[in-house]
Amino acid sequence: MNLKIIDMNYEKLDSILQYVEEIHYITDCEVFFKDNNIDISKFKDNKFILFEYTLGNWSHVTRLLNESNVDYSIHTDEMEMDYIII
Repeated sequence: MNLKIIDMNYEKLDSILQYVEEIHYITDCEVFFKDNNIDISKFKDNKFILFEYTLGNWSHVTRLLNESNVDYSIHTDEMEMDYIII
């Protein structure tokens, strides 16, 4: 059985993604959502956002999330940059 981590907090995520310097709270990124015409309310059950342009190695980050059973989704903004919602 592959259990997903449901109660994710900053410390847990930071320990999984040790080399990621920028982990953002969704609530702190209202301007990003507004600028990209994204309805922030569709992520009301999520806490964190990771931006492709700050990650360095996208595939390494997604591998770490998968190996740690973190539930996430990938989306693309208006500038064709991906971001991960956790």
